[in-house]
Amino acid sequence: MPTYFSNLGDAYLYQDKSDSALYFYQDALAIDTKYQDIEGLAYSNLSLGNLYAEYEEYSKAEAYLASALDQAKQIGDRALEVSILNAMARVLLAQNVIDWGLNVASESYELAMDINFPEGIRDALKVESALLEKAKKYREALNKIQLYYQYVNRIQNEQKVNALIRQQAEYEFSKERLLFELERKSRALTQRLTYFGLIFSVIIVLLTLWFYFDKKKSNQLLSDANKHISQLNENLELKIAARTKELVKKIYNLKSMQIPILIKLDNLLRS
Repeated sequence: MPTYFSNLGDAYLYQDKSDSALYFYQDALAIDTKYQDIEGLAYSNLSLGNLYAEYEEYSKAEAYLASALDQAKQIGDRALEVSILNAMARVLLAQNVIDWGLNVASESYELAMDINFPEGIRDALKVESALLEKAKKYREALNKIQLYYQYVNRIQNEQKVNALIRQQAEYEFSKERLLFELERKSRALTQRLTYFGLIFSVIIVLLTLWFYFDKKKSNQLLSDANKHISQLNENLELKIAARTKELVKKIYNLKSMQIPILIKLDNLLRS
């Protein structure tokens, strides 16, 4: 929850809505205090210290930053210590407290160098250069500002390298994702083609079986028809033979009956 309120405060501060930012920073601080979140307290106090510095309420800014520094030391967050010391040095610079500001900036620089914190080194050099310039130590201020720009370039180069690394990583990720997607689609297509092939093969087998059994059935019907025709032909031949025999017999009987009649007629004619 404190992180949520702190992030809202940062968002409003980014939009130059300092009053809204202050409201959410104070809410975050209250919640951190309630739950004794030391890390949350350190960040909330740092945010409030920076905000009051913008309001030019330096006593409040110093108080919040002092609390933040104690809490950062409690949790052993040395990078956070550097950020708080740089903020304190900027507050002292704004009040023209040169000697104390130089001591704080120097402490921040040494700590940042010790933990190899380039951004902290950069910020410490910038505020230290400004303090030296106000102290009219121009040669030392020039040396610090030159170092400052070296760290600016270093950080920018590191950021570019990191950006390139991120781009390369994103490219590799995109390439792997694309290859995976292509492989997935290829597998899906192969699977579909396999299914279609199986379905097509089944259809071919079924059609082949249908044609086979249909042809077999047709051949059987044709064979049965031929047998029936042959049987009809045989029966017809038998019927014709029987009728012919019967007709011959009738003709023979008719001739047998005609001979006596003809004899009688001949005798009649002669008498």
